[in-house]
Amino acid sequence: MEEKTVHPLDGGRIDLAVYNEANAIFFCCQSELEEEEDYSELFGDRPQWTEAVASGRFLPLELYQDDCFNVRFVLGELTETEKSEWVGRVTTKLNIPSGALALSAGFEALYGEVDEENIHLVEVPEGAYRVTVYAYLPGVNGDWHLEEAGFEGDLEEWFNESRPGMEISQWLEARLNEEEDEEEGIEYVHFLVHLEPISDEDEVPFTLTEEGALEPETRIPDACPLGIETENLVETSDED
Repeated sequence: MEEKTVHPLDGGRIDLAVYNEANAIFFCCQSELEEEEDYSELFGDRPQWTEAVASGRFLPLELYQDDCFNVRFVLGELTETEKSEWVGRVTTKLNIPSGALALSAGFEALYGEVDEENIHLVEVPEGAYRVTVYAYLPGVNGDWHLEEAGFEGDLEEWFNESRPGMEISQWLEARLNEEEDEEEGIEYVHFLVHLEPISDEDEVPFTLTEEGALEPETRIPDACPLGIETENLVETSDED
């Protein structure tokens, strides 16, 4: 890989805006991508791929569709809102010996086809982590997870019933008005990557789908999510 911007976790947090044209993303240590190896045999062999995920080499995540997204990385405690508003999550182990966590938009890098524009790096302390990726309702996987959790109601009715007297959030108003372009409005967090240090020997249980991505846990929150606004959002399309 050519030299890439490595985003520091100032105060243990950073929000990135990621351009995406893929139906899946994955996280790994930057060192897994430096040699541009072809992992196609590994990915195509379920026992080997399962072992690679279990040992903390990769965290594969399926996307409902190929939308761009905003992702927050957190090393430390989550806020009460971050804990309460998620509709889907996956958890597994990641080893990051180089101190640079890589996010790849698309699985092409697993086949040795590393597109620099699709790789984004975040600086973290070297070591092993329990990594949980939370999905929120305003994002690409939000409606999908909510349906998987059994929600069959109307979002506006749910909001008004669970948050009486409150003004409807901008993301929901845009959704109700079928407005796809929200560039002028508030930017919301779509995914949150929570990193919790663990020992190298620790195991983190997980389940894979038939496609090889992590099987998400889904739920219906107690109240319709307000949405979490981004803070100092970094546009990764401006990276060198």
